[in-house]
Amino acid sequence: MAEQASTPNSDTHAEAEEVRFVSPNEIEIIPERNPRRTRSKTEVDEMRESIRRRGVMQSVMVRPNPNPDTDKPYELIAGYTRMALALELGIEKVPALVRQVSDDQILEFAAIENIVRSDMTPMDEGMAARNLMSEGKDADEICKLLGWNPTFLKGRIQLTHCIDEVAQALCDKQINIGHAQLLSGLRPESQKNALAVIVQHNLTVDQLREKIDQLSLRLKAAAFDLTDCATCPHNSSTQTSLFADTTSLAKARCLNKACFEKKTQEHLTSVKAELAESYHKIAFTSEVPTGATTVVVAGGPHGVGEQQAQACTECQHFGALIDNALGSKAAVTEHVCFNLKCHNEKVAAHKNIIATDAQQDQTTSKGETNNDSGAMPAGAKGSNKQSASENGKAKQTKSPAKTAIPKKILEQHHQIHRKAAAETAQNERKLALIGSILCLIRDAKVTLPKTPKDWPVSISDGKSARKAAELLDTQPVEALEKLQTKLVSQMVLKAQGNFGGENEGDVFGGFAHWIAESRQSDLSAYFTMSAEYLSAFTKPMIESRLKAAGFDKHYDQTHGDKAFDALMKGNKGDILKAVKESDFNFSGFIPEGLALSK
Repeated sequence: MAEQASTPNSDTHAEAEEVRFVSPNEIEIIPERNPRRTRSKTEVDEMRESIRRRGVMQSVMVRPNPNPDTDKPYELIAGYTRMALALELGIEKVPALVRQVSDDQILEFAAIENIVRSDMTPMDEGMAARNLMSEGKDADEICKLLGWNPTFLKGRIQLTHCIDEVAQALCDKQINIGHAQLLSGLRPESQKNALAVIVQHNLTVDQLREKIDQLSLRLKAAAFDLTDCATCPHNSSTQTSLFADTTSLAKARCLNKACFEKKTQEHLTSVKAELAESYHKIAFTSEVPTGATTVVVAGGPHGVGEQQAQACTECQHFGALIDNALGSKAAVTEHVCFNLKCHNEKVAAHKNIIATDAQQDQTTSKGETNNDSGAMPAGAKGSNKQSASENGKAKQTKSPAKTAIPKKILEQHHQIHRKAAAETAQNERKLALIGSILCLIRDAKVTLPKTPKDWPVSISDGKSARKAAELLDTQPVEALEKLQTKLVSQMVLKAQGNFGGENEGDVFGGFAHWIAESRQSDLSAYFTMSAEYLSAFTKPMIESRLKAAGFDKHYDQTHGDKAFDALMKGNKGDILKAVKESDFNFSGFIPEGLALSK
């Protein structure tokens, strides 16, 4: 297929851009960002011949290289195949679309640029989705970004579980997407064997599905308890013997597919419900692209450090994976991070701490040598080593993982902020004026006669509303009254309605939160912690909040030494019941996430 010239999706982002002709050797390539996993050999050969004859006709996409430790001025965003062929063929110059793209946007651009060209394989579309999901984006965000529906995304995620041989067979049209989707639910060794059978016998998708159904109903592979199956009339081994021996049970199949699937689903649901008491995010392997998660550990080459590992347990991206592939027996992987970008940053930060300490050790060791000749004060090594260690801890705790406060709780927090802000605003004329001016600017589309320094470009979300309110708060009441009058005059001429948002992300929500925070409203008048409030949290998060409130000491005094520890080892329902029945006074306690900054 000859290379086609096309225009990248420039409507998606509005950054300034220009096309330059640059040497391929000036562009840094980061292979793991390439959303393409496979390429048809025929298509690559045609593209190679096209580039050999005419050069690279379609621009690759690059950004100014943010890495100060490289001599390459550009970093590749999209166009990996074109770049690889240009380097292979020794092309001197390639057209490069230079864009100012942030780290957060770079994978979005790579995915969009490839998908809008309409020549990505289904496998590569799945890999593009995986790259985005590994940065913490959820399914809804990816669907909006790529213009997909949830069913399409689910199917593409499924394909990422195919082994390389299956991916290439699909790309080379030896099998179709139906085969690949069925194979993706098998373990790797089974995929390889099944692929060979498909190609050898030219199996249709329906024939493959029938064979997999036969395998899927083997009792040996079942995830649920087989006690009731031993004497079940739908157990194939009982057709010849009422009591199956070990050998026959290993070969036995369930002849009641509906029952088998029901028991499997009930078991998976039970496992997920149990894990949900301790983890904020639980997913089946079929719901998450392969390679989009990792396990959080404190030490080793991929460690994040003891402090960060503990902080990660309350992160919204920390959870567990349940393997629901055929034959996996619902194996569970715990302490899973669903945001590889964040995890990689934490690993790099921990390595930096270790390197800093090692460098400090080396420096103090040299100092000790000097100390032999009286050049260094005694005791300097100990104090320097402590300083390096303390600095390392400071780096770890400076930007802790985002707490995984459930959305239900965030909404409750926000309503409390609003109630506190509303009562405060009733008694302060200045706040009424600021709120009125923000409404006029945001919803009536009026403009300030003179824009203050640092004024937001537009009041479109909670952050910009807070900034605007902060700047307006520096003006006296009289000036705000005059400004309000001028804006009302504008509103009469050209008002246009516009609404939207959620919690602090909403314009008026951002304003309300700012009032409660800047005026230090007393939230205790609007909130008392209860069992109902705690019910949305996981068990570890409930425990940390109860300890912070002092409930643990009260419970031990009432029920005996270490009674609280025993309570926390039980199920979530019993913990909430104990909170509800307790006479402990939570009044005045404000939990993490609800408390306003001072």
